[in-house]
Parts: sequence; structure tokens; C-alpha cells
Amino acid sequence: MKTSCFSRMKLIAPPAEAVAICRGLPAWYHGRALQELAPTRAMLKMPDEEFEPLMRTILAALDPQEVAERLGPHAVLLCWEKPFQLCHRRMVAEWLEEALGLEIPELGYSRAETPAYATMRPKPRAARPLQLKMM
Repeated sequence: MKTSCFSRMKLIAPPAEAVAICRGLPAWYHGRALQELAPTRAMLKMPDEEFEPLMRTILAALDPQEVAERLGPHAVLLCWEKPFQLCHRRMVAEWLEEALGLEIPELGYSRAETPAYATMRPKPRAARPLQLKMM
């Protein structure tokens, strides 16, 4: 099992199989999805400090063994963020790792090269242009 993002799907080669674990999917994606591992739409707008405990609550309600069996050993957990940007897919991977003794790296990297969720930083947000109000 590995993690990755939609923009790197071309790197997924059989027997590996893409499994989306996010709320919104690209229109062109027609692969498997496991929505139980996706944050809610409301969560996507939350600050990280509010998002993380809610995502952990979602995971705590699931059976990691059952989830792993449904995903399969060759699953590549997909979401939108580029490698090593703060993303719930790393949280999901670490949840499975801790519960089942698995090692789940980012596709194309070893587990040692894959940073822990707690050390990841959010993607830079675009600066909002200064809006001057004309009177």
C-alpha cells in the first residue's frame, strides 16, 4: 500500500491500484473510491488545528483491519495535495501503520523519506490581493 496524489497517477503501475480517499474527485477519474476515509466538505474549510481532531474521530469509528482488507495490499491512496504537503492521506496511512504494523510510503519514496503527518506543512495559500475601497 502507498499514498499519492491525482497529478502523479501516471506513476501507478499494476498491480498497484488507485483508490481515491477524498471528497471531490476529478471528472476524469473513474477508479475506486473509499469515501469513509474522506473528510467532510465542511472540514476542508477548517483550520488545521480543528481539522485534525475531527479526522481522527472519523478514523476512530472505523475498523482498520476491515479498511485495509477493502483497500487491498496494492492500493495507492489518492488525494489532491502534492507529495509531502499536509494532507489527510498521510494521517490515514499512519493510522493503518500504527494499527496493523504496515509501512505505507508516498509513491516513489521510501517510508524513511516520507515525512510524518505531524511534521508536514500546509500548502502555501495564495496571497489575497489588497482591495482598496473607493469612496
